[in-house]
Formats: sequence, C-alpha cells, structure tokens
Amino acid sequence: MENNITNESLYKEASEYMVGGVNSPIRAFKYAGIAPLIIKNGRGSKVYDYNGKSYIDYVLGYGAIILGHAHPLVVKGLKNKLNDGFVFGATTREEIELAKIIKSAVPLMEKIRFVNSGTEAVMGAIRLARAFTGRDLLVKFTSSYHGHADYLLCEKKVLEDGVIPVSKGVTANLIKDTIIAEYGNIESIKDVFAKYGKKIAAVIVEPVAGNYGVICPNVDFIKTLRSLTKQYGALLIFDEVITGFRFGFWELGSMFCVRPDVIVLGKIIGGGMPIGAFGGREKIMNYLAPLGEVYQAGTFSGNPISMANGINTLKILNQDTKAKYKYLINYGITLSYEIKKIAYKYGIGLTMGEFLTMFSFKFKTREMFHDFYKIAIENGVFFAPSEFEANFISLAHTEKDLKKTLFVCEKAFRKISKKDYQYAE
Repeated sequence: MENNITNESLYKEASEYMVGGVNSPIRAFKYAGIAPLIIKNGRGSKVYDYNGKSYIDYVLGYGAIILGHAHPLVVKGLKNKLNDGFVFGATTREEIELAKIIKSAVPLMEKIRFVNSGTEAVMGAIRLARAFTGRDLLVKFTSSYHGHADYLLCEKKVLEDGVIPVSKGVTANLIKDTIIAEYGNIESIKDVFAKYGKKIAAVIVEPVAGNYGVICPNVDFIKTLRSLTKQYGALLIFDEVITGFRFGFWELGSMFCVRPDVIVLGKIIGGGMPIGAFGGREKIMNYLAPLGEVYQAGTFSGNPISMANGINTLKILNQDTKAKYKYLINYGITLSYEIKKIAYKYGIGLTMGEFLTMFSFKFKTREMFHDFYKIAIENGVFFAPSEFEANFISLAHTEKDLKKTLFVCEKAFRKISKKDYQYAE
C-alpha cells in the first residue's frame, strides 16, 4: 500500500507520458465514465490497485487468464525459463512443444504459425487465404472485431452497398476489398455469395462474438457459411482468439461439428503473455514462407517466454479437464442467471449477452451503465468498462466471489431502481 496514491493521480501521471494515459483505448475507462484502475498486481481471482484495494476480476486480461492470476505452477515455470534467456532469433524446443499440444487438441491445425498477437494472426490468415485462392475479397460481419488491421476497421454503409472506415487514417482504398454482411442473416450471406462468390478469398467469423457484447453462436448460420465457402471455393476462417480453449480443451468448431479451413488462436494459449497463432490444413499452410511465397515474419514470433507460459498453462488446463470446464461453465451460467434474476426483481432494464463462460451487460441507457459500473468498482468488482466488451470466468473464481458479486449487483440495482433515467424514444 502506498500512501496518497490514487487511481486518479496515477492516471494523471500516465497521461503526461502516454497518449491518453494508456496503451490501448479501452483501458481509459472512457465509456464507463470513471477514472481507470491502475493495477499493481493480481492473485487468483483478484487484482489489486496501488492502495492495496482488491477487485474480483472478470476482465482477466480480456480473456487471456483462465487459471487465475499468477498461478503458482505457471509462475514457477516462467521463473525457471527466464534463466535461459529471452529471444534468440532461432527456433526453440518450446515452440515445438506448444505446437504439439495445440495440434493434439485441435487436429484440424495440421501446421501452425506462431505470432505475437491476435491481430497479427488474423492478418497472416487473411494474407494466406488470398494467396491460396488467388482472390482478393474478404467477408466479415457486423458486430465483429478481428483486430486493428486497416482493412478490418470498417463498417457497412447505411441503406446502400459498400463500406466506410471506422478510424481516421484508414483510406477507402484500404477497405475496398472488404465486404460486410449481416451476422445471422442466411439470405443476406447467400446474396453476397451469389453476387461476389467467385471473387471471395475468405469469410472470417467469430463463432461467439465478444466485442459487441457477447453474441451467442448461430449454428445454422455458421453451417451455411461452411456450405457456401465450399461451394464457391473460398476459405472459412474461424477467429477463435477469444474462444479457443475457453469452453473445452478444443476449438469451438468441434462443438458445432463445423470444420473451418483456418483457425486463429490467441489469449489463453499464451497464459497471459503476448501470443497469437494461426493454423489449418497442411496444403494451405505450406503457402507460407519459407515453403511458399506468402511472406510472414516477426522478431518475437514464437518467443520462448510466451511459448513456455502457454505450455504450462495448457498442461494444467488439460489435467482433470472435464471437471475444470464443468466448473467454469457452471459458474458462468449461475452468475448470469442470478444477475438477470436480481435485475428483474428491481425492474432494471438489463439485457445480458451470455454464452457459457462469457457475458456482457446492456442497459437501457448509458447513464444507467455508468451508475452500475461506478458502484461495482467502489465495492470491489471489476467488470469490463464497456457494454461492448465481454467478461470472463477463471478457475480461480470461488463461491465466495460469486456471492459477493451478486451482493454488489443487488446493491447497484437497488440504487439504480430509485433513480429516474431519460429513455430515448
């Protein structure tokens, strides 16, 4: 505990040296309307600020932490690996071992390429798909997020065809080969393929969307994507940066009996260290250099520290696997159900996006979310600071955490129920 240190004062200091005081915009808590948390450390299900205040953490590094913070065995393994050095500019045995573990869990990933982030993995997968098919067009969906590559930062025009940038600095020329379709609308995607099918290189989709609130998978729609991509010779890419290894020791396609051509992973496979990976059928992956002519490289790709952390995390996760995932899923379902029940009790206009161990909030007004979020933080519960972001469950969350979370939610809903909010017509 450090005297006279507050989140507000640390954020003010951070803002003097870093753009907006952060290195990723969501961390500024702008949507939540409060000063952001400045975290000192994490243990188990909790994170701690510089005053020593604890928060039950449902952000979990935006899904990267599934065992809980600073798991003793992961920390021990990481400390041992640090003695070997950090980066060598050559392949290490850890890369081989992590690739083996992933391929064993996800046989579809016959060959794998490790990179440093989900964004980088998506970029590699899309470049690969364009080279393999010899086509240019990419189809993505409304309410989806696949990283901050220029050609992905766009949205559909209203009432007309075409796309527009969602960020300054992204030019119309950079997004001209991106098509945005409506997620879940089977007739709409059929029309897209009828019009552009022979020019489409790939369709990229999140099996469970997690960056526009949590959107449950539409299995019939996903199966339609598989059918259409096969019919027209396009590749189907599953972006499982968030969902990979989250609901079971496999990728989500296994649950739907849908086999994509390429899968993108991240977050959990690094156990909290920077990582990304993409993989698929050997025939496709062999288009990558050095075997093929698709260039992709990175100084820190396959970094031995990230690899070791991923190995240790997945090995622990793969012990008594069924019991571990049953616990995660039961906790997630119970938490979402009980929060909705309390909200209904107090007449709160709350919609929850939820799928097993992921959940998000959507209130009738942003002011209502502000009030809810402020009370949650004041009482030691750390949810994602936006209604558009997902929350997650870890194996470190306990029954005590569950009870406190529900207690805090009830406290917030009780207070919100006594306030008049202006609803948009």
